[in-house]
Amino acid sequence: MKGREHHGISCAKQDHPPAAPGVVGLLKNTDYSIDFSEVSESKKEGDTVQVKCKEVTNEGKIFWIAPVKQHRRVPIDYDFEPGTAVVGTIQDIRAFHDGVGVFVRIAPGLDALCFAPSDLEIEIGVKVSIRIQSVDGAKEKYMPPRVKGRILRVI
Repeated sequence: MKGREHHGISCAKQDHPPAAPGVVGLLKNTDYSIDFSEVSESKKEGDTVQVKCKEVTNEGKIFWIAPVKQHRRVPIDYDFEPGTAVVGTIQDIRAFHDGVGVFVRIAPGLDALCFAPSDLEIEIGVKVSIRIQSVDGAKEKYMPPRVKGRILRVI
């Protein structure tokens, strides 16, 4: 299975799209695209996806990789300035060497990195209000800009 190409069908959950006939596995967005775009930006449930087996863990989990990585066809449209307050949804929470980072989706394909506030209970899927602190433009046309913010409150 490892290294062979398969045609799979995209499944409903965006982080677990392709499945070779009868075999379900995980296709991470980073193994699908070169520009941080998500599988769900170009594929919908039921679409065919070309995948290769990247890894099978000792527990039997299968990880897929796209043999030809995709990229966003339309640049991300954003108009955020430092100091602007926006509402977004927490997509991920990760530990860094200097604190806990919270990725907040503020526009399709665009997350702002915020440090986790010590005075608020947060979790993935929760809506929050953030204040944009900085926006560093994208280095390439289809890449998202780097946005940093501060979580103001849980909505």
